[in-house]
Amino acid sequence: MQLISRYIIDTAVLLSLFLVISCSKVSFPEEQTNEEITNNSSNTVNDSVKGTLVFHENFQKWAWQGYLVQSLQNCETDLMRSAETVSYLPTTISVAYGSLTVNYAVIDFAVNPGCGNPAGTSTDSSEVSNGYVALQCPIYYTCRHYSKGDLVTSPIPSVSYVEFTVSYSNSYAEGISLWKKADGDADTIKVGTYVPVNPLKGQKFTVKLNTKNVVLKFKAEKNSMVTIANESTVNRAVRIHDIYIWKPKE
Repeated sequence: MQLISRYIIDTAVLLSLFLVISCSKVSFPEEQTNEEITNNSSNTVNDSVKGTLVFHENFQKWAWQGYLVQSLQNCETDLMRSAETVSYLPTTISVAYGSLTVNYAVIDFAVNPGCGNPAGTSTDSSEVSNGYVALQCPIYYTCRHYSKGDLVTSPIPSVSYVEFTVSYSNSYAEGISLWKKADGDADTIKVGTYVPVNPLKGQKFTVKLNTKNVVLKFKAEKNSMVTIANESTVNRAVRIHDIYIWKPKE
């Protein structure tokens, strides 16, 4: 059984107030990447090759948060707070998977534990599960700050493969990029960008890592052919529905 708790940093409110005051004086350049887009089907790797499944996170036990409404009204139109309001500090959510506890730091996000993909084909047991974390694609706020929709894990001791499912319902988005920082990495390294063939239905991606003590970052990516948008009353987000972590068989 997963145990989920939320930690609040005492300095968060003070730092947020400082950043709100200083935001108009600071410009944060948009991250630019020209990595080749990667699409890997989960059907190409057998479970026996991936190793042992450490955990599968589908966000169905996470608390509803990050929306302007207090509870679910409509899966597709409930507005994320980050569509209109910049975030500065990540929320940290701690989840226990047996003896392993993973801390997830998420920013410019919303959690919807019940809704599925935009096509409406998700079930609790389908490849793209019900439940997701929505990550805000890069937008530009009037206070001259860029959004930073991402999800970052605490170090995971051993990872042979990582799998994740992605969906979205807007042409502004262009998938999820995966980044890693593990033993032997001097800095965070971009692994690739993963774009579903049909974003409305979503897709499962399988990525071989074979690394130890690795921090994983999932970042919402904007369509490079579209001009960066300003804050508005429109969600421009990518949904990550599932994360599977595998380790080598002992």
